[in-house]
Amino acid sequence: MKKKPPFFSIVFIVLLVFGYLNLPLEWRRHKDIKRGQVLIENLQEYYQQNGRLPENTETGLLKQLGFTETAQGWQPSYRKSMDGNGYTLRYQDGFKPPYLVYHSEKKTWMLEKNTKPKP
Repeated sequence: MKKKPPFFSIVFIVLLVFGYLNLPLEWRRHKDIKRGQVLIENLQEYYQQNGRLPENTETGLLKQLGFTETAQGWQPSYRKSMDGNGYTLRYQDGFKPPYLVYHSEKKTWMLEKNTKPKP
């Protein structure tokens, strides 16, 4: 006869999962944010020196700035804004959101749940 798991074990596991999901974003994605901050500093320095941001197609330059190219594309992905003065960094680890995103206009990291453009 198998023993059923004790009630306290189940409660502990539920509390552990709940606690992890409610940790601040900076704690859960610390490594990604830390690496992203280095990329942001490199992009800002490049912008100050050259008066422009790199294009998405400048692979050599993006590698030089610290971006990593994987089979799925750049990690994190880099998108220059239409006006050329801003950019977005996105850690897209899978097919489903939420994704860790940095918008240069807002200067904050956030979890973005909807990737469809707003009308």
